[in-house]
Amino acid sequence: MRSKCWLVASVMTVFIYAAPVTHSQELNASKEPSLPTINMENYSPWQRSEIADYAPSEGDYLTVFIPTGKAYLANDTTKIYAEFPILSGQPRNVRYIGRYYFAATPEQEWEVKSMDVKKDRVTFGKTGRFFRLYENGNGTPYGIHGYKYADKIIKSGKIYASMGCVIVPEEVLNVIDASFKADTKVLKVITTSDIQKISNFIVI
Repeated sequence: MRSKCWLVASVMTVFIYAAPVTHSQELNASKEPSLPTINMENYSPWQRSEIADYAPSEGDYLTVFIPTGKAYLANDTTKIYAEFPILSGQPRNVRYIGRYYFAATPEQEWEVKSMDVKKDRVTFGKTGRFFRLYENGNGTPYGIHGYKYADKIIKSGKIYASMGCVIVPEEVLNVIDASFKADTKVLKVITTSDIQKISNFIVI
């Protein structure tokens, strides 16, 4: 009799230890504290500011990314940038102010070294400010300025509308003006379709 009881107890013991682990047991076993991970490939030390809140300072520069109709005012020291819409040159041949040329905005590095006030408040906006772009120290016909109908055209989704210049809304021109003055009146400008030129502060 004792041997039979021992046999039954042994079999029950085997079945107890062989029972499969339930799903709830698996979940409880996996509930261990985990640390957040940072994907360094997508990490950027830069902070984005609204253009209305951007604080102009020495070292500011402007990068115009032509394909999207966006521009970025940035500073490598403060690590702050602001994004805003722009209009650039139409990719077609035009006749304008006595010249016949391809009106797309050239892709290159420039400097703003002077600001003129124009009387034409349609072409150059309500304040007439024209920030001339210089190439290798020489003034060019290209510049950054406002336009009476800039906001309307930007809202329509159009990005190519000028005769080669970079057109910005008047409130953006105010910030560019302040950056130009903060930078001892020399503002670096890059016009490009190369995304690598904005990849230092925009995570690709």
